[in-house]
Amino acid sequence: IQQINEFSNNPDVIGIYDLEYHSTDFEKTRIPKTWTAHAENMAPHRFIKNLHKSSKEASHGIFHGSNRTSGRWYNSLALNLFQDDAHLSIDLEKNYQSFSLSFWFMQNGRLKKPLNSLVRPYRWEKFGNLSIEISRSGKISQFLWGETDLSPIKSSNSKIKEGWNHLVYTFGKKGKQLSSKVYLNADLVSEAIPKWTQFISLGNMIIGSSKNPQGQYLNGFRSVLDELIVWKKTLSENEIQEQYLNGLPLYDLSDQEIQILANKNG
Repeated sequence: IQQINEFSNNPDVIGIYDLEYHSTDFEKTRIPKTWTAHAENMAPHRFIKNLHKSSKEASHGIFHGSNRTSGRWYNSLALNLFQDDAHLSIDLEKNYQSFSLSFWFMQNGRLKKPLNSLVRPYRWEKFGNLSIEISRSGKISQFLWGETDLSPIKSSNSKIKEGWNHLVYTFGKKGKQLSSKVYLNADLVSEAIPKWTQFISLGNMIIGSSKNPQGQYLNGFRSVLDELIVWKKTLSENEIQEQYLNGLPLYDLSDQEIQILANKNG
């Protein structure tokens, strides 16, 4: 709740989604375009409000094949993507030369496919489209449309762990060089240099599965999702580490991590 309040007026944030905060007021102008025609018949429990108080660049969220379940904190709620086609839909209106996406997730079923979709646009069709996938072994990979050789220049063998994991994706310039990075639990697991991609363009973003041209949702990643934030800036490694450490209960921190957190807070 403290982080949600902290970011709700941040001009670098365009979307904040937390299951603790929902509403029966659909605010139809901010419903994802793919769901607008169904808004009249939509049940309140499928609606997650974008909590940013001023940004109009990201829609509210609509979820399918999911329900609310226990969240990361005592008496809190999270989104349980329990069906094979489960997903959360969010529209992002612009192309972003600087972009970050952060959220907490917990695996909630077997990884059935060679690649299981975590983040993907509705249509995989143009430059700027981003895909983040998880392998059967729990390793995370990134893909950008049109980049035929997006080989990581830096990578690690880190895999998703039992319990809650923190994922951050960042895109933006590092000096004069564009860089596309994925962090897992504050560890840089993949850094690549795009050759053609100049911005991130997710449009109709899906979290939890992918969609084929026939309209079927595939490669679902059964998981519990919490505290999703979308940024129009490139988060630094220090900011990512701070988010990760501040987002963990003290009993989950190592002595070294507690000391780092204590030093940051004076």
